[in-house]
Amino acid sequence: MAMDEVEKLIEDLRDALRVKRLMGNGAKLARIEADLILMGEPGVKALIEALKGDDTELADHAARLLGGISEPAVEPLLGLLADAKDSDVRKRAMNVLIDVGMPAVKPLVEASRKPGYKHVRREISKILVAINAGVMRHANSFGCVEKAVLRKLKVPDEFKKAMLDAAPKKLKL
Repeated sequence: MAMDEVEKLIEDLRDALRVKRLMGNGAKLARIEADLILMGEPGVKALIEALKGDDTELADHAARLLGGISEPAVEPLLGLLADAKDSDVRKRAMNVLIDVGMPAVKPLVEASRKPGYKHVRREISKILVAINAGVMRHANSFGCVEKAVLRKLKVPDEFKKAMLDAAPKKLKL
């Protein structure tokens, strides 16, 4: 899909948000959101730009859509986390990475080992802890835990400790 089409969809999203706010009609908004999620990777760059913008409502929707796109959004979100000067933008990126969940774990662990991400290791740790807490809640509800995840990814000990500390006490890894 051409960038012009993606930019048009982002502008349509902005307009649909205004219409929904004024008239309460969310049908067009839902269609545009579905188009952007189904588009996948081509929509990520424009949604990242919207995530960085001053329009909070558009940024919140962009965050939700990036979470829906999932794996193709992880690397650009990691770049945003590392490069953003604005703490609100970093928090949005963190929340989307948490929403993405397990597909973000391996890239997060790999990023934590790279020198370019040294200044955001604390944020990466918080994201991994939050993802782990979600996995633990899910695993706890079914009575099983995927123990191999931490071993397979060779998660650094500092992250393992933080993850284990965040896990419900009745689970043993």
